[in-house]
Amino acid sequence: MRRILISGLTAVLLSAMTAYAASDVSFVEPADPNPGDQTAWASLTGPRVGWGSIDVRYSRSQVATMEKKVSLTAWRGERVSAQAVVSTPVNLSCVKVSASELKCGRDIIPSENVKTWFVRYTIAGRPGEKETFLVPDRLDAACQMAVAANGTRPVWVEVK
Repeated sequence: MRRILISGLTAVLLSAMTAYAASDVSFVEPADPNPGDQTAWASLTGPRVGWGSIDVRYSRSQVATMEKKVSLTAWRGERVSAQAVVSTPVNLSCVKVSASELKCGRDIIPSENVKTWFVRYTIAGRPGEKETFLVPDRLDAACQMAVAANGTRPVWVEVK
């Protein structure tokens, strides 16, 4: 069994959060019909990047709770997943994700075995109810993506 500890965000994550042209992806995400309390955004002075839980659906309109590192354990040949999260109080016109090789002692997992996807949001609802809500659902292999001010964008990471 291999144990991988990804600390900091240098092993896998945002290579740049600079102002380039936004991705030309034709998918348009809907507005959040229930953005909730927006006061937490005032406490952020700049973009935050960290590791989230794969068991949490992060709201696009709320500041995400995140950790500085994630630990993944897998048998040889098994796939494991993690979720990184970007929360920003300012517009980021071009967020890029890149993966480097992962090292743990003498063990190395090549960067080709690390895949990343931006998580996109869609509208959902419960049968028989009129209320709709925004949910993180679609994985997008775009090489870059804009993140709007007061917005959160998860990034799904798979290691094999």
